[in-house]
Amino acid sequence: MFNPSFQRVLLVAAYILTCLPAPAITADALAKALGRGEPIKLLDLRPQLRFEAGSIPGAMNIPASVILEKQLPPLAHAVLFDDGLGTIDVGTIAATLNQRPGWKAEVLVGGYAAWHALQNAPDTAASGLHLERTQQIGYDNLNQLTEPVVLLDMRPAPTKVAASVQTTAASAGDPLRDFCGKKGNRSYCASLPELRKRHQPPHQQTANGATLPTVKSAAPSPLIVLVHAVNADTLETCRRLRAEGYTRVVVLTGGDEAIQLEGRRGKGRVAGVVGQGDLSTPPTHQLPAAQP
Repeated sequence: MFNPSFQRVLLVAAYILTCLPAPAITADALAKALGRGEPIKLLDLRPQLRFEAGSIPGAMNIPASVILEKQLPPLAHAVLFDDGLGTIDVGTIAATLNQRPGWKAEVLVGGYAAWHALQNAPDTAASGLHLERTQQIGYDNLNQLTEPVVLLDMRPAPTKVAASVQTTAASAGDPLRDFCGKKGNRSYCASLPELRKRHQPPHQQTANGATLPTVKSAAPSPLIVLVHAVNADTLETCRRLRAEGYTRVVVLTGGDEAIQLEGRRGKGRVAGVVGQGDLSTPPTHQLPAAQP
């Protein structure tokens, strides 16, 4: 007869195996392995439109939403990646695939953003002019992230001051700062100079355009999340940060209102003003336009 105690041990062991993190590989190590001709299958988990805009040469596009449903053949060495912006749980997908016979899946640390940041790294992006886009992240995805996240406060100065002194019966202070304080992986930066001081980009440009070498690390740079007032222009800020070498930059969908309303759109509008969130008293003026 099958021993119940032994069965419990097997169940616990299976549970532990599914919870183990998937192996990881840095963009630099991947480039060297591909250069040596190692047989690595690259799986791009991003949506098709992102894949078509540019990817690692030779990668196969299987979106994260369908990859676990497909009957894929065993891959002895596969590297999975997304944009590197925290919107896809690549680690869980790789760990799940590794439970299948014959699979060995690794996660590209920093995703496509880390690959794109490598000097002279090839990609399939078309040359010439193309439409510039800003990558968005929703409140729910941001709230669930466990990797290091930096929330960059790009609201106008009057809004920051008003939020920091506002007091309600339930809480005091700025909702954005309070949101950062709820989890240890979140940090708050009040301005671009503060971000530059506390978080150096992966590489920096000298005055003559030469690239200064930096120490390579297996850990990706923090995900920078821009939080503007609702409907503020974010393109110029993203463009500036990318030019300085920050590759992992996203914009919070809904801006500061998403933080104040905890992602529940349509609530908390006071006196017909959009972008104020769930305030206890009606504002006396409209928000000024955000300056990047």
